[in-house]
Amino acid sequence: MLMLALAGVALAHGVILTKSDPADGAVLDQAPAQVQAWFNEEMQTGESTIRVLDASGQPVDLGGGVNLDDAYHASMLVSLPSLPNGAYTVRWHVVLLDGDPSDGEFTFYVGEKPAGEAGAASVESAPPAAPAAPDLAVAPTTSSGGFPVALGALGLGVLIVVAGLATVVVRNRAAAESG
Repeated sequence: MLMLALAGVALAHGVILTKSDPADGAVLDQAPAQVQAWFNEEMQTGESTIRVLDASGQPVDLGGGVNLDDAYHASMLVSLPSLPNGAYTVRWHVVLLDGDPSDGEFTFYVGEKPAGEAGAASVESAPPAAPAAPDLAVAPTTSSGGFPVALGALGLGVLIVVAGLATVVVRNRAAAESG
């Protein structure tokens, strides 16, 4: 039973937003022409979405999705019209290659940040000079989920071997004591 629980934990993983342009909580003098978000894993192009919403929750973007110019398919790009001053929420839904979904959002402001709104930047604010490659330490190495899953599977394998050896030792001791 414990083995099944550990296997589920080892295989479960989520995507990490590594940076965005504009950054979470950024206050901009003028509206950006686009929003880009970078993630740590490759995502399915047809299933992953990114939207920009105004303060009332209405979509204001011109459409977007997985950035196909990114060879790793680990970033999303959404185009924007000219936006008035205000608060904007970028909402994303990512489906990884192995089917694991993940959702998140961040906020940026055009003009001034409304009084009383908290917002510390939680991602990098400077965009890369060229399309960014995901961090290879956590980037997918296969279509089955990449490094985190491989590491979990390795840990699970070691746990199974240790449990098997412990079982053999206990049985041998019990046999020696009874015989």
